[in-house]
Amino acid sequence: MWGKRDDNNFLDFAIRGLGGILIASRQDGHFEDYVDVALLNSHVRRGNATNLLVVRKEGQRIRFLVNGYQVHEMPPRPFFGSGVGFMVFNNLNVDFDDLVVTTK
Repeated sequence: MWGKRDDNNFLDFAIRGLGGILIASRQDGHFEDYVDVALLNSHVRRGNATNLLVVRKEGQRIRFLVNGYQVHEMPPRPFFGSGVGFMVFNNLNVDFDDLVVTTK
């Protein structure tokens, strides 16, 4: 998640169970999905596999990539705050090798 102010205000990009993706915002506790959460994404590696998620602002668009493939694009949204982090659900074991945040 990024642009986080608190647990009720942030932007989110995640892999969902069975290989779906989530791109959403949570404002004052209310979620707004930007993609159909029922769709599976063929670029998500399932099982005990590594996935690279990238959020990149280019001009007046934000691009979302999974393993090098663009899965969504949209206009930028205002950030709620400056927090960046991770949420892990369902008792999963995860490893994070790298987190890079840059500004230009």
